[in-house]
Amino acid sequence: MAKLLLSFTFFSCIAFLASAQQLYFGFGNTNTIFNYKNSQGERLDNLQADNNYYLEAGYKIPVWQSKFKISPSLQFNRYGASGSSPGYFYQWDLSYLALNAGVEYDILHLTDFFSKGNGFVKDRQGLFVYLKGTFSGELMINGQQQINETLYDLSGVEQFDTPYFFARGGLGINYAFSEDIAVYAQYMGGMSLPIFSGNDDGNEQLRLITHQVGFGFLIGFSR
Repeated sequence: MAKLLLSFTFFSCIAFLASAQQLYFGFGNTNTIFNYKNSQGERLDNLQADNNYYLEAGYKIPVWQSKFKISPSLQFNRYGASGSSPGYFYQWDLSYLALNAGVEYDILHLTDFFSKGNGFVKDRQGLFVYLKGTFSGELMINGQQQINETLYDLSGVEQFDTPYFFARGGLGINYAFSEDIAVYAQYMGGMSLPIFSGNDDGNEQLRLITHQVGFGFLIGFSR
């Protein structure tokens, strides 16, 4: 049921965004670090980061023809971590649906250089280097925890099944072949607000630290 709801939501968003002037689709690798601290304030040092993936669809809105852009998007994220202790192996596999509010700022535009090699390059073509920041709210759509050979469903577990929030920032490179087609690559790093805190003294916390490297393409540049 969760996968069906995800598919419906994701493709509904794509259909809605189809009228946007700068529509983009991206995918890439997500490296997740579980930063866990127990109720005594002690951190678990034996948790290992896992590699997963993300998918994203969104659009960019230039602000009054300036270097700033507003960039809302819908994103599917998979997070994971694993670890061990004497007699135990444990692993988490979590899937979240995120609504991102983002801003971008172009810090470099090499239009003139690239226009010498292809005469069709105009104001919106060439190479852009940009800074990007996002703030997102995320909901878990599927989650499992494995302890040794036993799997536990995390759906409905309060610590993971409540909304939480992420702040991310990074750098990207965008190259436009024409006014209508472009490709990009970007890095985004970030950290969540505490996903949960203990009921006793509030010292128990879990934060997710992520590093995302991705690629994508844009279509339908505004003229």
